[in-house]
This record gives sequence, structure tokens and C-alpha cells, in this order.
Amino acid sequence: MGRKQSLSEPVRRKKLKKQRMDEHFAQMVKIAEERKSRIKFTLKDAIDLRQNNWVPRKEQTGPKKIDEVRQDFHQGATDKTVFAKSASTSKK
Repeated sequence: MGRKQSLSEPVRRKKLKKQRMDEHFAQMVKIAEERKSRIKFTLKDAIDLRQNNWVPRKEQTGPKKIDEVRQDFHQGATDKTVFAKSASTSKK
């Protein structure tokens, strides 16, 4: 009989922990609805993560290297040049 009790105890604890987490996240939902945008969106991000089994919606990226910033800048300048040329030829 002691063995059954010890096996069900971890299951009972796990359910209790999940219930407490559910309560905490329910409270976070209420707070997110009442607060300013920065707090609101931080809480909503945490809520979304939990609903998605802690898998982020998009890949977290760190800061760009200076070469990547330069490449993006040059690509943006090239895109603007191409757009300006196509706009001027379509007006004629």
C-alpha cells in the first residue's frame, strides 16, 4: 500500500504544480489586459510561449555583425536605386 501511495504522490504534486502555473498565467492574462503596452506585450509574449509549449514564434537572433549591417545598407541602397529607375521609366 505504501508503494502505491509513493507512486501517486509525484503525480499529485505534478498536477498541483500545473494547477498553480495555470492560476499564475490566468492572473498574467488579467494583468496584461489592464496594463500599459510594454508590460502588456511582455506578459503576452510569455503567455504565447507557454501556449506553444515554450517554442518561440520566431528564431531569436542576436546583434548583427558590422559586415551584415553594411550588407543590409548596401542592399537597401540598391533596392532604392532599382525602384527609382523603374518609377522614372514608368512615368515616361
